[in-house]
Amino acid sequence: MKSLGHAFVVFAFMALLTVHFDTGLLASFTDKTPRAVRGIDTVIRTGLESWLGHANTLALLAFLTLLLPVVVYFRNSRDHRQSQTEPATVTPARVRRVVAPTPKPDIRPEDKQFMMDLLEGVIGQVERGREMMKANERPKPFVRLVPKVPILPGAAPRSWFGGKPSLPAGTEWPTCDGKPAAFLAQIDCSSLPADLWDGAGPRSGWLSFFLGYENGSLAAKILHTQSPGAPVQAPSLIDFDWLYLRERPSWDWTSLARKDVPQWPVDVVWVSFKEEDPLVRPKRDDDNNPRFVRYRTGFDLNEPGWKPFDWATTLLMLDTATAHARETIRRQRKYLEGATRNLEQLSTNPGRYGDPDAARKQAEDQAARAIESASAWKTCLPQVEALRAEVAAEAASRPFSEVLVDDLIATLAAMTMPDRNREQIAQAFPTVCPPQASALWLTDWATLAQHHATHLYAADPRALPPAWREKVEEQAAFDAQREMGAMREVPDGYVHEFAMGSDVTLLQLPTSHLMNWIWGDTYDLVLTAPRADLVLGEFGRVKVQITN
Repeated sequence: MKSLGHAFVVFAFMALLTVHFDTGLLASFTDKTPRAVRGIDTVIRTGLESWLGHANTLALLAFLTLLLPVVVYFRNSRDHRQSQTEPATVTPARVRRVVAPTPKPDIRPEDKQFMMDLLEGVIGQVERGREMMKANERPKPFVRLVPKVPILPGAAPRSWFGGKPSLPAGTEWPTCDGKPAAFLAQIDCSSLPADLWDGAGPRSGWLSFFLGYENGSLAAKILHTQSPGAPVQAPSLIDFDWLYLRERPSWDWTSLARKDVPQWPVDVVWVSFKEEDPLVRPKRDDDNNPRFVRYRTGFDLNEPGWKPFDWATTLLMLDTATAHARETIRRQRKYLEGATRNLEQLSTNPGRYGDPDAARKQAEDQAARAIESASAWKTCLPQVEALRAEVAAEAASRPFSEVLVDDLIATLAAMTMPDRNREQIAQAFPTVCPPQASALWLTDWATLAQHHATHLYAADPRALPPAWREKVEEQAAFDAQREMGAMREVPDGYVHEFAMGSDVTLLQLPTSHLMNWIWGDTYDLVLTAPRADLVLGEFGRVKVQITN
């Protein structure tokens, strides 16, 4: 029992640590984060997250949550057995086995060479990483690409991220492995300081950056054009493989997210000294992040900054409700399958359960709840789909009406079903999102609505009502401070292939909520090239890497 108790304590501690790392649980009980919790956060971020990234660190902690209790249990059990061993008979043969030296296995020359090459490679990476860190302690002057917030309506940008490139007539769209490459950014070279890259590279015209895959690896195409031309549409649909908010098979609502990135104007800012860098280094638990504020405080769908404001957002709201109903039905079906399996196991092998009667009752209750909930949602789903069809028909024949939206919200709020305990009636689609709520249809709506409104704002801020515009600008300003691009000498972050002194960083783009793109596990995309190529105006040897 003592071994089992130790194992349980280790499991509980690791489970709590894993949940806290992903959700900040331990910091949510008090207004001020305890010093011990801040210490734990610092250790994890410095020792693991900075090395492995958030998702990999979470996976490692989950794995250790399962592994360590098993190790503790068997180790304690072994120690307990050893402490109760009976005196053993010592024979001459046993003495010889203990005293005789263990023969060392021969190491093949090729294995030894492999280990030496591996060691030299690791040493080389560490040395290169130290070189890059040292260079960025006092970096050469560089350029920050700062997203503009607020965006001035009607002002034509000279440099921008995402959207469409502006190319002279007749310019061919770059391809990678025969497919159109995805457009990333277009930068006005006349705004680049003369000292950037020690004077190499163009200072007139525009650089347009594209990204794709060649032979399974990331590849970049760069065009240098002397005139901006007109906005150009890609010759065919491009699957942008690096979307932050993207469709996930298990979440129906994610299919409603846009499949492109917005066009966002940027300012080219010259940074002579590191202290002048306008970039705000992001913190995972930043209390000022409007997203976190909304999570902590909740919101009301009837508020002007959350209510649909045109036909597109009204249909999006109904689509979100429909997706939530479908997801819930599928989730209840899985609950029923799990309860059914447990009941089958109880009937064939009740001995594996400590209290078969209690386990059977729990499984039966879970099955009954799942059946009742799925039935209620199956009744609700056609009603929402019918509402959606009615609104789509009205959208095609009449102007948008806020009164109609109010009626729709009231209709959704009136749809009910049994609560989790099957004792009371609950709203299927509540109109108030409580603080720190998750897995509600309103949390999906908040993400999608903000995402949709941000795209509209980037295209024309005047397309949003004042309340929505204020909300989008607040979040965009926060993100823009932390999600700036760069054109510099040495990448800000480690990349495997970079020749110090002879390569330069053409473009560095961070993972960005604002632009809805993600590189690796929330790292940076880095495009580098030999400085000698820039002197000649050539961009054929650009390397594409992701910082780590």
